[in-house]
Amino acid sequence: MTGESVLDEQRRYYAARAPEYDDWWFRRGRYELAADAKARWDADVAEVETALSAFGPVGDVLELAAGTGLWTRHLVRTASRLVAVDASAETLALNRAARSWAVLQGRRYVTPEDVERLFIPVLLHRLLFRPSFLAEIRDRGWGAASLAVRPRCLARPPKAGLQIAAADPSTVRESMSLFLHSSTLDYVKMVDLSTLSSLQWNAISLDPYSAEQLYDILLSRSQQAFREGDVDDGSLQMAAELASIYGDARYAIELIYRAGKLAEVADSGKVMPEHVRRAKASLPPQFRKEELVYLDKHQRVMLMAISGMLRKSDSAFTTIGEVEKNYNALCESMGMAPNHHTQVWNDVNELARKGIIETQLSGKGFRGRTTMIGLSMVSAEQLIEELHKEA
Repeated sequence: MTGESVLDEQRRYYAARAPEYDDWWFRRGRYELAADAKARWDADVAEVETALSAFGPVGDVLELAAGTGLWTRHLVRTASRLVAVDASAETLALNRAARSWAVLQGRRYVTPEDVERLFIPVLLHRLLFRPSFLAEIRDRGWGAASLAVRPRCLARPPKAGLQIAAADPSTVRESMSLFLHSSTLDYVKMVDLSTLSSLQWNAISLDPYSAEQLYDILLSRSQQAFREGDVDDGSLQMAAELASIYGDARYAIELIYRAGKLAEVADSGKVMPEHVRRAKASLPPQFRKEELVYLDKHQRVMLMAISGMLRKSDSAFTTIGEVEKNYNALCESMGMAPNHHTQVWNDVNELARKGIIETQLSGKGFRGRTTMIGLSMVSAEQLIEELHKEA
C-alpha cells in the first residue's frame, strides 16, 4: 500500500468510528472495563488532565487531531483563541456541535453528556436513509426511529487494519453544501452569473446586537470569568454602549477582557468605567489627539472639568449640571470669566460632534430629563495628560 492509501484508510476508519469514539474513551457499552481496570484507566486519564491544566496553554493554541473534543474542552478554558483540526469531518462535526451546545448552556467547557446528547442530531444530518427506514419513521414515529439509529451505527465501525471497500463511483451521487458566514454579501458580486444561477442559495440576515443584548451577553460572560462583585455594572453598560455602535459581541467582550487586565495591573479591586475607557483607547477607532489643537480655551477647560470628575467617579457618565458647576469653579481658579449656560451647552454639543465626549439623555434614577456626559474614545486620565501638554 502507498503512503497516501494508508492515510485514506485511516481517514475512513476514524470517520466510521466517530459515532463510538467517546464510548471507547469513557469505557462505556461494549468497551466497558472491569472495575479494577476502569479505576486504573480513570487514574491515567486524570493524571494527563491534571498535567494539561497545570500547563494551561494561553494565547493562540492549535490542537491537532482534535477528534470529538475530548481535549478541546480543557484547552478552551485557557486559550484566547483555539483552532482545532482533524482529518475526520465526522469527529469535528460532533466536536463543534458539542462546543456550541456548551456555549448555549453558559459553559466554556464540554461534558461527555453534551456529546451524548448531540450524537443523534449531528448524525442524522450526515446520513442518507433507505426507503425502508423512511417507512419505519412513518410507522414508529421520528423519535423512536431515530433512537434506533445509534446502536446500528455503533455496530458498524470497522476494526483497525481492515481494508474498507470503496463504493462504485458510477452509483454515487455527489453533492456539496456550504454554509458561509460573512459580514457582507459583496463576495456574491465576484461570482460569475452562470455559476450563480446554478446555485440554490438563501441568505439569512441577522441584525446587529443592540446595547441591551450586548449587556446581557457581557453580564453572563463576566459572571463566568470574574468573581462576584469584581466588575462594576456601569463598566458592563459602558462596554455594551460602545460595542453597540458596531453591534459586535466580540468587540464588547474584548473591551471587558482588556479592562479586566488593566484593573489587575493597577491592583484595583474592581473593573471600573475608567478601565473600560482605557481599554477602548487601545482598540480602533482611536481618539485623535490632533482634535485638541483646534479647541478654544473654554472648550479645553470644559474637557478638564469633565475628565476630572469622571476620573474620581465610579460612574460612566456625569450630568451637564455637575459639569457646568465644575467648569465654573475651574474658570474661577484660573482667573477666567466662565461662559454663560447657552455657550456651555454649545461647547458640549461641539465636543460631542467631534467625538471627544459622548452625550445621552438620562434614564431611571433622575428627576426629569437631563443630559449625561461621558468619555468613550479616551480614558479620563489620558485626556487630562493630553490637555496639560496642550496648555
